Amino acid sequence: MAMCDHVIEFVGQPVKRVIKGFTAGCKRAGLIDVTPHILRHTIASWCESEGVDLREVSRFLGHKQLATTFSIYAKPNVNVTRKAAEVANINVVSGLGN
Repeated sequence: MAMCDHVIEFVGQPVKRVIKGFTAGCKRAGLIDVTPHILRHTIASWCESEGVDLREVSRFLGHKQLATTFSIYAKPNVNVTRKAAEVANINVVSGLGN
């Protein structure tokens, strides 16, 4: 339960640096070479692959510009690009791609 208005807190006080606790948590979980930034990318990718609107992902990540989210975090994956691949395949197979 939140005891203050800060995103990350300890005993009701804001935590300015999370790296020590984050590193210890990663070690306990057996995660190697993981950073908070990698987790941001992972969450953005999961949201996109599940069809969450990129504007919502952008707000969730705290970006002021949708372009930031799109250019840095949006990465094509099979679920997002499936329709484009199907259209391309149909055109190539049918000879329309020539």
